[in-house]
Amino acid sequence: MPESVRDAQSDSTPVGKEVVLEGRITDLLPFFNMAGDAYERMRLEDETGAIVVVLESSPKYFLPGDVVRVRGRVRPCPYSPMRRCVESSADEIEILEPKWIRPEDRRELDQMGPFSLQVLLHSTSVDEEIMPAILSTRLDPVRMAEEFRSRISAGKGVGDLVDLLAAMTLYSIFFRRLENASVALSTISMVRGMDLPPGVGERLDLLASMLGMLVSQEGLAPYVSEPESAKGAVELYPTPGEVDVSDLPEGVRRLVEEVAGDLRGGRGGFFVVEFDSPEELRALRAAARAAAGAAEGRLIYSPVDSLKEDPKEVAKDLDAVARSEGGPTLVYLEGIEVMVPSPLFLKSLPEEFAQAAAGMKHLWEDVLRRLGRKEGLILVVATPNSSLIDPEILKSAKVIKGAARGAGGGGTEEELPYSA
Repeated sequence: MPESVRDAQSDSTPVGKEVVLEGRITDLLPFFNMAGDAYERMRLEDETGAIVVVLESSPKYFLPGDVVRVRGRVRPCPYSPMRRCVESSADEIEILEPKWIRPEDRRELDQMGPFSLQVLLHSTSVDEEIMPAILSTRLDPVRMAEEFRSRISAGKGVGDLVDLLAAMTLYSIFFRRLENASVALSTISMVRGMDLPPGVGERLDLLASMLGMLVSQEGLAPYVSEPESAKGAVELYPTPGEVDVSDLPEGVRRLVEEVAGDLRGGRGGFFVVEFDSPEELRALRAAARAAAGAAEGRLIYSPVDSLKEDPKEVAKDLDAVARSEGGPTLVYLEGIEVMVPSPLFLKSLPEEFAQAAAGMKHLWEDVLRRLGRKEGLILVVATPNSSLIDPEILKSAKVIKGAARGAGGGGTEEELPYSA
């Protein structure tokens, strides 16, 4: 016979006692780390009260609204020892009445664009309220904007939709994910011009400001200057074996092999490679030299300092490369997200920089297009995040994420958001 939540919380129930509870999950609480392991928390309610169930993360998938039977042990909450929790495991929790999505379908439906549904729910405290909006829009900006428009026309409330956008914003900030921030900000941009209920516009402006701060802080932070700033795009002729590739991360070594192979075969290509730290950026710079040397080709080298010094001079040099005949050529670029920024990044730039970028965008689009069409030329772009670059530019590119992970001991996996 299941016990009540009130009994499990009672001082008369000794710590460590095994209990069986039945109730409804009302909220998925933020993950937390303990002794190097990730743990989930969920709030379980029955007619007598509510208690938090703590379990080590597992592939099993729970949703708010599920009615479950939990077998576990009464313990002090690890994040608040004065309170009582139930320590359990995924194998000891049975879903009696699933809600929203069948258990066997949940993993398949988890990914919604760049968002994980499970992690999103663990990032907000209004799970059940936003579930209908999540399932009807699947976090697609166009669908979300249409849902706003439909409800406003019908005189219905949009509070849950705003809460959903807040959850998407927190998710983006927790994980410093610019791709997720782009989805949230695109939705806000489409909705902001509508005839919104009182107070909603102010909340959306606050969320947009938070997303803009994320982009401005994370967008260009990993760049590191060369010991000596280069002027324009420099033409180099590295020799085979000049760079010891054994010191580079495995993903970078694979990139060197692929690019060098394409160059030797006379093929063209466009690679956009993300990096997270100065150490990873240095590894990509070394990879450019290694690939050009292995193919016995020339390297057109333009680090971010070259663009800072004179972006028009760099564009002029690259245009000359695109029109010249010079054998196998690798063009290595940094900082083009400032020259051809995505709408998200453009909004975050100071006004004077945004105006300058808009004025040069067509010039750089033409240069990149000519470079991309040239046979025997490989274009490699290093960027902190491909979401900073205009999506139209990326259509012809192979985007590589995590290749330099591990350079200099950096580039760890994402940590789960923690909140007590």
